Amino acid sequence: MHLSELTAAATLLADRGSGAIVNTVHRSCGGALIKLYGASGGLEGIFFSTGARNFFPVTDIAAFPRDPITNLEEGLRKYIGGRRFTGATLDSACGRVVRLSFGEITLIVPLFSGKAVHIVDAAGAVVWCEHPDTALAPLAEPLRDLPPRVTDPLEWQRLFLAEVRKKREEERLRRIEKEKKGLRERIAKMSAEKEKAQARAAGHRETAELIKAWIYTLPSQERRSAVTLTGFDGAEKTVALDPERTIAENMNDLFTESKRIGRGLLTLDTRIAEAERTIAALDAAPQSDAPGPRRPAVDMPRRIAGAVPGRHLPCRRFRSASGRLFLVGKSAADNDELTFKVSSPHDLWFHARDHAGSHVILRKGKGEVATEEEVFLGCCLALYYSKARNGMEGEVWFSERKFVQKKKGMPPGMVLLTQGKPKYIRADQSFFAKLQREDGQ
Repeated sequence: MHLSELTAAATLLADRGSGAIVNTVHRSCGGALIKLYGASGGLEGIFFSTGARNFFPVTDIAAFPRDPITNLEEGLRKYIGGRRFTGATLDSACGRVVRLSFGEITLIVPLFSGKAVHIVDAAGAVVWCEHPDTALAPLAEPLRDLPPRVTDPLEWQRLFLAEVRKKREEERLRRIEKEKKGLRERIAKMSAEKEKAQARAAGHRETAELIKAWIYTLPSQERRSAVTLTGFDGAEKTVALDPERTIAENMNDLFTESKRIGRGLLTLDTRIAEAERTIAALDAAPQSDAPGPRRPAVDMPRRIAGAVPGRHLPCRRFRSASGRLFLVGKSAADNDELTFKVSSPHDLWFHARDHAGSHVILRKGKGEVATEEEVFLGCCLALYYSKARNGMEGEVWFSERKFVQKKKGMPPGMVLLTQGKPKYIRADQSFFAKLQREDGQ
């Protein structure tokens, strides 16, 4: 923003906001949102972002989605929360610097990189800073000012949210394309695995059928390393056997292995179908028109591997804006079923530390990496569906599911984590805005 635009924004805030009380401070759209109570002229708050170099009055707090607060918002809540806003000025001697007054303390916001947001008292002493680098030196030459591009400071809110919406839509489409690419690669890999498994199952069954056809001519209780038989095509065939087992046992083992592979093929079919439905749903998802990251609801597949139609499902289902599926156990017994029967070894597993609660699974394939936001959402779900729900604060452990074990004798829901990472989370229930519930509850 130009100096002239910042001056106009500060003037409007001083005119309409003086005397208003700071209700709270939120994190939103990469910046800090100061909510005011008692301002005039439709003014509801102040937004600034040092990264985007924006500072403007806010007339619609609801248009700004809440994000998890950072050290900046925590400091502002502590030092200006509940205080009366008394004015705003532009300190151009040090560059694009805005000074917001709250009684005897002043919030200094440098709208350029390299300097920290900080608070000073009436004597100019620093009482709080975002990080140690707070000194602001006067410029050797004053900044060159330009005419304002926007004459009404209230227009900045609309322009900023439109830009946020555009960037998030572009990011959403990139995530969707990345997700679809990963799903297609998984489908290709599973299809190749299915083809090999089908060949193995057919080979085992054919060999077992051949032994069965000639079993009456063989010493079925003898142990041999191989037998030579006439195949169904009339040619002789030497069949390798396990010398530790009898011929009859080898035949039965081959039938059993063929059936086991067949059951695995059903699971592969389910996973391939689920991936194909997810791709179709991502293709059909409408364009998002909200400033926040939430994606409009789409008709996503509700079946999970291991679930039987008409039977109690062991988990709640949530879908993120990136298309990732989160599964949340409903009870201790359901936690076991979700973790050890429904999930895959490379899925991410979450659980609130030192609190009884649900196991949370984030579905992903081998080699796929969850984004920071997806890990955050998994941690939030683990906290919410645990005894830590009221405070929504605590440590959450997460790991790939292959590092989660259950020893004999452990009660339902209790597991042993052999490798994982802790993440301390402080949040509120606004994280649900980034998820779509898919189980109809």
